[in-house]
Amino acid sequence: MPFQLNTVDITCDPELFEKYKERIPVVMLNDEEVFVYRISTRQLRKKIMALVPSNSIWARLRRPKKP
Repeated sequence: MPFQLNTVDITCDPELFEKYKERIPVVMLNDEEVFVYRISTRQLRKKIMALVPSNSIWARLRRPKKP
């Protein structure tokens, strides 16, 4: 499942540090917070796949096969 992961050290940015402090880890997808404190691998996978266009190879692989 392709995606780009960017990690940010909030201690290097006073503004980010003030915003997040003890709320780490925070996972954002397309600038939206989707997880704070705990991350569910299963839910993260679902959220990433929901962003994949329906005609992509990844979406086609997920579709159930017709009998």
